[in-house]
Amino acid sequence: MTPRLPFAFALLLLSLAGCGSTDNLDRTPPTVEIVPPEESEIGAPLPVTVTASDQSYVTAVSLYVDGIFLERKTDTPYTFLWHSDFWGDGRKHILSATAVDSAGNIGLSSTVNVEVLRTSRPRVEVLAPLHNAVVRDQRVTLRWKPIDNAVSYTVQISDTTSMDYLIVDTQTKEPSLTVDLPDERTYRWRVLPVTVGNLLGAWSEPSLLHRTGAFTAVSGRGGFDIFRAITPAGDGGYLLAGSTHSRGTGGTLVKVNRTGTIEWSRFYAGADMAWFTSAAPAPSGGFIAAGQNSSREFPADRWFVRTDSSGNVLWNRTIVHDGAQGVNSIIRVRDGFIVCGYTETDSDRTDISLTKYDDQLELIWDRTIGGVYHDEAYRLLETSDGGLLLSGMSQKGTDRGSDRATVIRLNFLGEEKWRRDLRSPGGAAFRAAAEFRGRYYLCGTARTSTNKQDAIVAAFDSAGTHLWTKSYGGARDDDAADLAVVNGRIGICGSTASDSLGAQDAWLLVLDTEGKELAEQRYGGRYHDAATGIAPRENGFIIIGSTASYTSGSSDGFIIVTDLNGTVVPPSAP
Repeated sequence: MTPRLPFAFALLLLSLAGCGSTDNLDRTPPTVEIVPPEESEIGAPLPVTVTASDQSYVTAVSLYVDGIFLERKTDTPYTFLWHSDFWGDGRKHILSATAVDSAGNIGLSSTVNVEVLRTSRPRVEVLAPLHNAVVRDQRVTLRWKPIDNAVSYTVQISDTTSMDYLIVDTQTKEPSLTVDLPDERTYRWRVLPVTVGNLLGAWSEPSLLHRTGAFTAVSGRGGFDIFRAITPAGDGGYLLAGSTHSRGTGGTLVKVNRTGTIEWSRFYAGADMAWFTSAAPAPSGGFIAAGQNSSREFPADRWFVRTDSSGNVLWNRTIVHDGAQGVNSIIRVRDGFIVCGYTETDSDRTDISLTKYDDQLELIWDRTIGGVYHDEAYRLLETSDGGLLLSGMSQKGTDRGSDRATVIRLNFLGEEKWRRDLRSPGGAAFRAAAEFRGRYYLCGTARTSTNKQDAIVAAFDSAGTHLWTKSYGGARDDDAADLAVVNGRIGICGSTASDSLGAQDAWLLVLDTEGKELAEQRYGGRYHDAATGIAPRENGFIIIGSTASYTSGSSDGFIIVTDLNGTVVPPSAP
């Protein structure tokens, strides 16, 4: 049997063994040095190499910038990627490193000075929802592209333009954040990347987020933006024309697909006051936009911009007239374009103007139609037999109520075939027309003897026989701006202040071919919203206009995709 030592005696032997000489203990710190960067001035992510050695072995190496811990490495090579853009202030910064050996000794390197160029600090790229996105659900997930070397992100959400009142002000380590937005309104959100030492990047540009079930899409950039006209683009999508004061004064074109999703948006600078009133596909491909260009020298000139299929400018032309001359509508015909509007004949009179151009804007023919006072055409329609139909206004006198709603039928040369005028005690005007099964349907406005405004719809046969006129509206002003016919249903869009959700709502009436009301919808929020254009789509309508309820500035353009009853269709629906 092997004898056993008493437990206490064993402890004593161990203690004596530990009381020997300490001369062999490792007290030498590691040698550590920073390899100086090849260039002393940097402005991009910089590889920083550190060398470290020890009589035993190095367990870890750490890099510091201005005394702020940056990163720790335990394996060779000790190469760190310093994202110097967080330090982009044009000043010199001090790099230093430490190394720890297996005995716990710490070695400190000499310092290296590096001047960082003054650069833009890192800014996140928003991934979703994109700027001007429309969401319907209360819970929304915000996502952005992660920034290298960012350790956290500050996220702020506000419903004010200046972002001085914050609904959300929080931090997250992930490149996403899920939030609850309880109220239907427009929000701004932005993200700030933060790196080690609480060094800050730059705030992302505030992105607009519209929480509403009313609109499919909103387009604008913080000024006064409005869509004025919509036309089929020829590829199943639509082309929207309008104006903006967000980036100076000028016209805008926006291309959307069949579900209302924006494919591209373009701005075209004009003079002191410039806007597009209409646009059309070009016979040879691409598009042409028409509108008005005004300056201090010239009160109103016709303005045309020809683009390719992506909205890039092919040519930009202004046609100067002796007096003011404007374009309200443009249509494509087989061998060019025809525009309508007005032309000033003297200081107290305007006539309806109807002009045909070829594909390069060379004049083919020009017609004027007028009376004693003011006449103007608002919309031009090519009829199924190749003729033309004008809808507009004709002033027959100077008294209140002298404005007549006017419809004029012409042949393909612009020669008048028949004309009909409808009157109302306070004045009237036709704003748009559509053709369906041999009938012409027109919409517009009429004022009563008490100066209340109603929406009106009228029907004529191809010979000009007046079939019926009906008015629609409530106790306050209502307006009809445009119409479209789908499967025998007439969609009338405009605005209403009667029983509105706010000051004024965008409005849709759906009628049968005899003027019977089938459906009514209002779209909007707390402020002024108005629909200005409508186009047919499969099993429904697509509506455009302007909103002051969901906007980054005074107003933004909106897009609504609906079914045949005017119910908003989710963007993923056909």
